[in-house]
Amino acid sequence: MNPYSKSERVEMALYRAVGIRLFRDGAFALERWVHRKDGGKNTNYHVRDLTYHGVARHYALLSFNAALHFTAFAFLFLLILGALFFVEMPGLWYGIIGFLALLNLYCILLQRYNALRLRALRRRLEEKYRERLEKRAAMLLKRMPEAWENRLPADLLWLSSLRECILSGRDVHLGEEDAAVLTRLYRWAEDAGVRWEQTEGHEPLFPREKKTGALYSRADWIARRLQQRFHRKQELLVQPCAVITAGQACEQAYVRLFRRDSADAVLEVLDTFLCLREQAI
Repeated sequence: MNPYSKSERVEMALYRAVGIRLFRDGAFALERWVHRKDGGKNTNYHVRDLTYHGVARHYALLSFNAALHFTAFAFLFLLILGALFFVEMPGLWYGIIGFLALLNLYCILLQRYNALRLRALRRRLEEKYRERLEKRAAMLLKRMPEAWENRLPADLLWLSSLRECILSGRDVHLGEEDAAVLTRLYRWAEDAGVRWEQTEGHEPLFPREKKTGALYSRADWIARRLQQRFHRKQELLVQPCAVITAGQACEQAYVRLFRRDSADAVLEVLDTFLCLREQAI
């Protein structure tokens, strides 16, 4: 079965006709030359985590990069128009500006070409992701405690707000009442025999200090990331989130439920419980 719709196939064929794959190969060749000594990679060109949420994050990064290139293209295009009608420039400058405008245009087309491929990949990953969620949700429903039936709507609303905070990059502050919810969820999942996938993303949801295990604040995390190389700074636009717990008991409740700190792992646990809203109807 072809993962692309008819309109997507036509659009991708147009991009290939104008040589977008040759441009992509040239970008990869430039990447290899730039990183010929350190063996690194440009995070703009490669998906870090081939997971449902990892692909979504990279899709957002592509959209951001395309917006940057579109802004540059629009500026250069207007600059050429202004020079044609208002200010005279040497012919060499027209060539330089025209080349830069064409370069940014091809960058936009390449981002769109890759976005279409990522969209098809995400659709395939979504099918498997939904199967896992529904299977675990069914296990939870079979062992749902009677006392939880009245708490279910409020706790699901709490989980939904936690998920929204993680996806939007807002700080998550968990208190004692939140710890009680996390503990109930953990005991319920353990009693139902639910097991989570062991695959986790490269990027932690919140980093830990190696010696003490203390949680970082969001400001500490961003400061640490800004000390890295420039080409990794853009990842801050995708996932600048920190989880701050009120005391050791709350932190232990969080770790027992989510087990791992990667955003993908936490979101999968949240999506599993939120899937109960559909199956409980």
